[in-house]
Amino acid sequence: MQYILKDFSQEKITSTFISSIPEIFRTPGGMLEVAALESTEIFSKATTKKIFWDKISLGTTYTEIKVPVTYRYQLRLNDAWRVEVRDGLCTVFAPKISPVLPPAIHTDKIEKLSINGWARFDAQEQMDALEKSITPILSEYATDSKRLNLILPVARKTVEEFIRNWLIEKNQWGRGKYTNVVVLFENEPKQTPKDVTGVEVF
Repeated sequence: MQYILKDFSQEKITSTFISSIPEIFRTPGGMLEVAALESTEIFSKATTKKIFWDKISLGTTYTEIKVPVTYRYQLRLNDAWRVEVRDGLCTVFAPKISPVLPPAIHTDKIEKLSINGWARFDAQEQMDALEKSITPILSEYATDSKRLNLILPVARKTVEEFIRNWLIEKNQWGRGKYTNVVVLFENEPKQTPKDVTGVEVF
């Protein structure tokens, strides 16, 4: 019986991938990626509909999307950098940290849930609208102070290592030279060290 069904059944699967000619553009001076943050964001929407002066409920339509996302943060190397030095300490005033937009969505791990009210048939429409809102909302999330504060320590360590390696390359690191690096970003609360001498670099 299994072989008979096999003879009469047909299955055709076609996958098509179309790529347009990419637009190529340059990032003057380049970028330094300083931190990344992985998170699962949950988007949901519930709508309840009633008729006859709110006496009869047609039920609630509920939609939910769980989106694994990676937020990446970078510095523009072509922006202004300044270093103040004293007694072997380099205090680096780095440009502002900027998110890479839009954030990277891991489409292979997205989870969706739709529940129609008993007399409702708009779950797919609501799901489509919710999906369209994801990228703009994630772009806003990437710039908020909560996430920026989370990545600051990691970003600071990345730039400290970058500056230290630069000083080593210039033979300016070690005993009798520079032995410590402190990094302050333009878009974090000001923590200007006192009594230091300004030196322009880069």
